[in-house]
Amino acid sequence: MSVVSTRKPRTQYSKQVKEIVIYQYDILGSKCTQIAISLDMAVRSVQRIVQNWKEFGLSVDNPSRAGRPKIMNHSHVQVIDSFNFFLLMLY
Repeated sequence: MSVVSTRKPRTQYSKQVKEIVIYQYDILGSKCTQIAISLDMAVRSVQRIVQNWKEFGLSVDNPSRAGRPKIMNHSHVQVIDSFNFFLLMLY
């Protein structure tokens, strides 16, 4: 039995669309609902773009939240590679 998801896939908006949202909100004084209707976006997406703009002053997402942090850095990888090389020399 398979389960069908009714959740819509996430939509990532380009920087230009985010700048249009900010322009309509700040310069034209439009409300989030009006912007969402005119650009065919979810109201919550418009609210989030405006919130990020007010908080960070950017039209893009917070740059410090660019994804999951790496588990190992370059020096960790070098240690593991040298250890593997050493093990290959033994056998």
